[in-house]
Amino acid sequence: MRKNIEQLRNPCIGIDNLLANGCLMRISIAVTNDLSYDQRMIRICHSLVAAGHEVTWVGRLRPDSIPVDHTPYRQVRLRGLFEKGPGFYLEHNLRVFFYLLSRDTDLFWAVDLDMAPAIFMIPRFPTGCTVSEPIARHYQAIYGVRYVVVRNLPVRYALEEGSSAEPFILYQGAVNEGRCFEQLIPAMAHVEMPLHIYGKGNFLRQAKELVQKYGVADKVFFKGILPPAALQRVTIQAYVGISLFEKGVLQNEWSLANRFFDFIQAGVPQLCSDFPEYRKVVEKYPVASLLDDHCPMAIAKALNKMIQNQVLHMSMHDACRKAAMVFHWQGEEKALLEMLDNLS
Repeated sequence: MRKNIEQLRNPCIGIDNLLANGCLMRISIAVTNDLSYDQRMIRICHSLVAAGHEVTWVGRLRPDSIPVDHTPYRQVRLRGLFEKGPGFYLEHNLRVFFYLLSRDTDLFWAVDLDMAPAIFMIPRFPTGCTVSEPIARHYQAIYGVRYVVVRNLPVRYALEEGSSAEPFILYQGAVNEGRCFEQLIPAMAHVEMPLHIYGKGNFLRQAKELVQKYGVADKVFFKGILPPAALQRVTIQAYVGISLFEKGVLQNEWSLANRFFDFIQAGVPQLCSDFPEYRKVVEKYPVASLLDDHCPMAIAKALNKMIQNQVLHMSMHDACRKAAMVFHWQGEEKALLEMLDNLS
């Protein structure tokens, strides 16, 4: 994040006009993804607007994009010629860069490293936030900048007990490389409960091929992608959630994924990779079965234990109910808003 140069030189420039319009800052946020499905940024934008800021969120318009909902912040979706690969990121960064040149903005926000070139690169960002303490320490050690930790927590909501005609295991989120589909899908040959996959991504085609290869088309179902509200209703009905990530990738081992906390908020026990940040939560709130060995048989054994041991499943569900009162966006947004207040 950075303020424009003029306002850095004189913080008072434009403030009277901003206050007269009922907003503290005009914030332009840039992402590479489709705005309709990004729960993280929907939460953030609503919090910024509620705090009095004027927000413009810039993302990508894809061929299968659905119409955006009416929101109190401005949504801009840019078209492009490329849909993936280096050409996609280069083109989208250029389009965002030239779009932002035309905006009267007090604060530019690159949400991910993919968007950093359109605004500035990391060592030149005086202020920023990241999703976990290990990543914040890494940035400080490498770049000499200390970022605020703002975790990807869901909005707190009253949980009504879900029910489903047929209990199912749920994977929700990006169907990307590094999510252990190579091990999870063959494991399903040894698990009686079906797996429902909601999402799309760069590994979707390969995942479907794995289903055919291992003969589990009667066990694994690809349900497509849903807007956040609809996905929440599905998540509540799941019996077990999946939060598995490839080992040996620091981004995986240091991060705290959205879905981990989405399952907690929905009261859904989950099978999760045994990485340090997840272990810290589970040691206090046993909401998940932690798995170090990601081979298919280990996954199948762990899933069957969660499915067949009703006492274990209920204890995890109860732990989710307690943890949901702690890990929610209504509390986490305070760190974000305090960071912005310090820029004033």
